[in-house]
Amino acid sequence: GIMLFTQHTDKPGVIGRVGTLLGSRNVNIAGMHLGREKVGGRALMVLMVDDPIDAALLAEIRALDGMETAQVVEL
Repeated sequence: GIMLFTQHTDKPGVIGRVGTLLGSRNVNIAGMHLGREKVGGRALMVLMVDDPIDAALLAEIRALDGMETAQVVEL
């Protein structure tokens, strides 16, 4: 499967912007797990997706406001 791991600031809109970007490229989200250190602190997200995330899309995700890191892993 294909997974997107992100580390970002826990604030409104970050997850939605990631989903909007993926949807605009027809990348379907199959599953999601979230966690955070504290309200407003660092958050982690793992998305399982059905479709590949290319380098250009990954760069757009990394450039989102509040995003610290983003990495794709294919198993």
